[in-house]
Amino acid sequence: MDKKSDGFTLVELIIVIAILGIIAAIAIPKLAGFKSKAKESVCAANLKTVE
Repeated sequence: MDKKSDGFTLVELIIVIAILGIIAAIAIPKLAGFKSKAKESVCAANLKTVE
């Protein structure tokens, strides 16, 4: 019986999901920092406009 290997195994899928989770855990706090810095820049620009 020749069985053609199509698709991925469960172990391969779990490994990929774990890697994506680790990357997301690293990236989300960094993106949150960019968002707060952007808000600070907008506030500074608004203050200059009001002056």
